[in-house]
Amino acid sequence: MIDVRDLARFALHILEHDLPGLFNVVGPRLTWAEFAQALGVTKPVWAELSQLEAGGVPLSDFPLYRPSGSVRSGLMNVSSAKAQAAGLSLTPPEVTARHTLSSLNANQLAELGERPAATQKFLASASGT
Repeated sequence: MIDVRDLARFALHILEHDLPGLFNVVGPRLTWAEFAQALGVTKPVWAELSQLEAGGVPLSDFPLYRPSGSVRSGLMNVSSAKAQAAGLSLTPPEVTARHTLSSLNANQLAELGERPAATQKFLASASGT
């Protein structure tokens, strides 16, 4: 997770200082638990891949999930060390999440809670509701 304001400041910094090169501009590497905490999720439902598959939940319902050892499992393993050395500063993820959520209106917040039917059914059974 990276704050768009951090990205904008870094882009300006690169332009103003005529810094050449390619930069990976990403936030810190977070575990799923850290990501959920940054988003303010208080009661996450944790499930094994086998449980999702048995429940008929397609992995496409979880676009950020990368099963360990899969073709795309290393997709999130990107370092921004070079960008940080060149001047990128990162806002803590929980601050970015708080600012983002506070900028959304009621309709946008409702859309965040929408889930495909298979996922809704699985979550209801996994949480005992």
